[in-house]
Amino acid sequence: MSPSRTRSPHSLTPYQRQVLLLLAQGLTTKEIALRLKRRPCSIQRRIAEIKRRLQAETRAQAVARAAARGLLAGDGQ
Repeated sequence: MSPSRTRSPHSLTPYQRQVLLLLAQGLTTKEIALRLKRRPCSIQRRIAEIKRRLQAETRAQAVARAAARGLLAGDGQ
């Protein structure tokens, strides 16, 4: 089985991690969309998926849980 197929339900894709890192910097959905050259509705869907995977109800809770799991560390930013 490929590594992507064995991914934990709590792990994030590289794109989701990129969105999460921008959330952690305090950017809004619109600001993230502009930075990543995506539509805001696409970013909203990614944020919803991030929150689901991290079992978080809010953006702030998702960022806190990601930080606690070390998902924000070591990205060079």
